[in-house]
Amino acid sequence: MIRLEAKPVSDLLSKLLGRPVRLSAITDLSPNPITYRGLVDDGNNLSVVIAGNEPFAIQTAAALAMLPLDVVTDGTFPSNELFDIYSEVANVLSRAVNEAVPNRFRLDPSINHSMAALQHVIDTGILVASWGLDIQGYGASKFGVWFFNQPKSN
Repeated sequence: MIRLEAKPVSDLLSKLLGRPVRLSAITDLSPNPITYRGLVDDGNNLSVVIAGNEPFAIQTAAALAMLPLDVVTDGTFPSNELFDIYSEVANVLSRAVNEAVPNRFRLDPSINHSMAALQHVIDTGILVASWGLDIQGYGASKFGVWFFNQPKSN
């Protein structure tokens, strides 16, 4: 069974975002499809989905871009740029996934996964981690990681 530990993920996000990040285990995660980001294996097979609620994408992207939260939530910051920045957060989170399993997974921006394929992983895959996230100065959100074909853990 794959197990993503909260401390390494929290440390990784804290370093990336340049501010303290706290994680807590949750069971009530309903991800928003705009946050779905698929990771592929070396054969370009969709194998992992990282997703959260909408605040997860907005808050992590704002923190990474060093933008005050009100700038991105008042509608003046272009949402397409915000979600491009959020994709970088998902890309960095792939590092935590790769440290938990012997396989290598990556976010490949040249591969355009259909929403149906991403949803299929969430619906039929295994939720290996779901956390509440609190980014200092940005607020609370939720995210999780789903594996489609769960590899053996390290």
